Order: sequence, then C-alpha cells, then structure tokens
Amino acid sequence: MRMLARIRGASGAVAGFFTYHNDTTESDIEIPTGGALNQLHCSNQPTTNPDTNAPIEGATFNVSLQDHQPASAWNNYRMDWTPGRSVWYVNGIQSADTRVNVPDTESRIILNLWSNGGNFSGRMMTGEEAWFDIQWVELVFNSTASPSLQKKGTACSVEKTPGSPVASSSNCLRDLVPGSIWLMVGIASAASLMTFA
Repeated sequence: MRMLARIRGASGAVAGFFTYHNDTTESDIEIPTGGALNQLHCSNQPTTNPDTNAPIEGATFNVSLQDHQPASAWNNYRMDWTPGRSVWYVNGIQSADTRVNVPDTESRIILNLWSNGGNFSGRMMTGEEAWFDIQWVELVFNSTASPSLQKKGTACSVEKTPGSPVASSSNCLRDLVPGSIWLMVGIASAASLMTFA
C-alpha cells in the first residue's frame, strides 16, 4: 500500500492508513495531527498483551520524521505486507520492519481520520479542524508467483523509484481489475476530510 499524503490542522486526531480484518489482524500507519507533526506510528495489532496489558515487543514502532519533511508536508507513506513480514517506509526510506503479529488473513484497506478523545489521539477543542489530504493511493498485489503469470514471464513493475507509481504493461492487479475499483478508492480518498465539533 502506498499513498502520497499530508496531515494538518489541530491536535486531537489521528490519520490512519491500514489493513483490517479484525482487532487482532490489523497492520497500521498512524499519524497524529497537530503538535510538531514529526512522528508516525507503525504497528501490527495487537500491540499489547490482552491479559497483562504489557506491550508486545516488536509489534509497534514510533518513527521520527526528523530526517524527512514534517507530516504537514507531502510525504510518501508505504507499507509492504508479505507472508510473515511487515515493512514500513517514508519517502522510500525503510522506517520499521517486523515479523511480529503479521496479518495472515485477507483484509480490507482503510483510510480514515479518527479520534476517541483518548491518550493516543488526544482531544480536539470545539470548533477546531484537522485534515488528511491525499494526492494518490496505490494498492499493489504481487501475483507473479501464480502459475498463469509465470508462464508468461511477466513481473509487476510498480515503480521506477520507491513511491513513484508508473504505468506497466505487465499483468498487475491494477491492470486486471475494472476501473470502478480505483474510482471507489478515489472517492474514499476524497472523503478523508474530517471536521470535529
């Protein structure tokens, strides 16, 4: 999953870009609004032991954006989900990598801007706003291991450089799925604005 996005506005919300099957099969990129806007969270759920509430080592990472632009600028966020491994990138630079709690079940892809007034999201004051602006989203499914594609000898060329989507003549999922799916992703992206009252 890749997106070019920026997060701006008041503190008290979290921009999310994640896979979701259920509360124990989820992989996240979460970016808090407001403040210095220089940190993001990468995690595979659950991040705490449900019996002891103790953190699960290797399930979550707090990533500093000091070496990048702040989250209020346009950044390329990427998460690669492969069997047994999750890897996160910002602007083509690997930020986190884990084999802990990696999802193993088909999942939905969700983009949202949320808050519950809790410690993680914070609380937004009445009348303030937060924005999750998205220029593009790219979802890539590597199907080159399937026998039908191996016979043709094609590979899915996704990008020239990390985070730069390019057209491809190979049999990528985006070439095989009707355009209406990508229209739905575009509509979901346009609906990512959230105003708090």
